[in-house]
Amino acid sequence: MDSIDYNVEINITNHIIKLVSKHFKLKKLDNIKQSIINILLNDLNKKKLKSKELCIKKEYKPAKSKIKEPKTLDLKNYFECRDRYELDHRLNDIDLLVIMEYHGLDLINIKKRENREIVIEKLFSIISVMKEEQNKHKSLSFLYENNKNNEIKRFWNDKSLLYRNFEINTLLSKSLIYDNMFYIPSQDLFLTLNIRDKRKGKIQEIFVSFEGDVEIINEEKIKLKNLYSIYTDLVDLNQLE
Repeated sequence: MDSIDYNVEINITNHIIKLVSKHFKLKKLDNIKQSIINILLNDLNKKKLKSKELCIKKEYKPAKSKIKEPKTLDLKNYFECRDRYELDHRLNDIDLLVIMEYHGLDLINIKKRENREIVIEKLFSIISVMKEEQNKHKSLSFLYENNKNNEIKRFWNDKSLLYRNFEINTLLSKSLIYDNMFYIPSQDLFLTLNIRDKRKGKIQEIFVSFEGDVEIINEEKIKLKNLYSIYTDLVDLNQLE
């Protein structure tokens, strides 16, 4: 590249000298020729220097690529939706498409209202099944049938033990005063015990409806030694091992 530039400069120099000598009718051109060469060479060097500076300034820096993790949405985040309309309201188009793909639903045009309603209906059905399965594994009846007393105690202590799909510990604590709480599976009711002294106590048989209403069925005093003989299948919710 330098040799090409140099040849070009020589040709330009010779051409300039011819023009100058012809115009001014000069015979001795050595000094003029050298001056013109020096001027052109200096100019060439300046251009090269500027071009190098530009190359340095415009040095290419590869952009750091950001790895995008695949977006997934957990349907458990929508468990509190009371109906399909509330679910529909909470899901924008992008999130809805992600969930559809994640759960293997056909990717149809959700811009059409009728198609979106079909998808929301399917997703709400999936949520309902997931909630039922989750509640089942926390429910008192399921755990008792599977003899998971440690799980009953843990959920009871965490105030997350479900009975008929609502949390029983908080419900009974707000409604009743007791020293001990028992569950009687054979009669599907609860029993509270308030100890008066070391030998006697006061018991209440408690029925809880599907609406969460608490009803005291029977209330009487009892000798503590007779407790387990009268109620043979007691599950002590406070003292499980």
